[in-house]
Formats: sequence, C-alpha cells, structure tokens
Amino acid sequence: MVGLSGVLGGGGLPETMAARTRWGDDEVTTTHTDDHVDLAVSSHSLLVDDPPAAVDDGDTLLWLWGEVYGHGSGRGYEPRPGGPETSAAYCAELYREHGLSFVEELNGQFALVVYDRPNRELSFVTDRLATHPIYRARLSGDEFVFASNPQWLALHDAIDVEFDRSYLHEYLALRRVFGREPPLVGVRELPP
Repeated sequence: MVGLSGVLGGGGLPETMAARTRWGDDEVTTTHTDDHVDLAVSSHSLLVDDPPAAVDDGDTLLWLWGEVYGHGSGRGYEPRPGGPETSAAYCAELYREHGLSFVEELNGQFALVVYDRPNRELSFVTDRLATHPIYRARLSGDEFVFASNPQWLALHDAIDVEFDRSYLHEYLALRRVFGREPPLVGVRELPP
C-alpha cells in the first residue's frame, strides 16, 4: 500500500506505522528522520525519481506521493516535462522559482510534503480534490502524527482508538467520508 506517514514535533514514527506504507517489492520507500520530523513515503516505482527532491543546497526537502501533470492555468499552463518519475524534481524546480506559492497552480493527483529545515516548517499540500488525502491527530503540544490512511494513525501508541459512530457508518459503507471527519475521534483530514 503506497502512502505516507510521520510524526512532527520530535516523536519517533512507530515501525508499525512506517511498515503500512510498504506493501510489495515494486514500491520505493523513502524515510527521513531528524529531531523535528520522522516520516516514511512509499510510491510505485514507476512514479518515483530519487526522493526526496532537494531544493538548492538541501535546506528544503520535498516528498511526493502521486503524480503532478503540470503547472499553471489557461494559456499559461505548462505540462510537466519528462515521464511520471520526474514529478518530485519538477516540484523542486517550481519551488526554487516561485517559493511555496507554486502549489496554487499545480495540477495532478498527489500529496506533497515540503520541509523547510532551517525554519523547521513542514507544509502539506494535496491536489484540489484531495485525491491523496492526509489525516492528522494531535499528540501533545506541537507534536502530531499524520498519515495518508486514517487507520494507520490508530497504530500510534499515543492515539486512543475511539469511533464516532455516525462517521463510522458513512466510512464503512462508502470507504470515505464527505467532509474532514473520519470515523476516529480526534483525527482530521487536512483540507485540500
């Protein structure tokens, strides 16, 4: 199962969560650990260049789950050059040119994590429809855990698993919820 999971704020990512991002031998998994962020991202081998994509001197790192098709709108639209495996490098180039505002005109089906290491800022970006959603739960203070599948959050020791029955029915029947509230109490989907 491809996706991403991690912990922001100094706590370690449990191996049980990281393992959920890996399913088979045809996937590429990248991990990153420092004193502020611990994350794992797994993608299909055909959609991956060499993650993470570093921006300039490596102070900013970019992980991509999914595929980016191009940038811009109307007559200013430019398709991404190269094959699908160049999406992360393409995003890194756009970040160099425009800063984080490049995501406003990014087209594709993706979730993107941008880590500005000197400023200790982690940005989460999804496409406009959140086809690759990211869920989060606050652990304590500034620490929170995130994952592309809400069920993976329940694997963190600090998460007390409790279900909201009204959202549980919706999730089990449709394999999604219509809004930002998954069936786990205290878990929220980040907005697109």
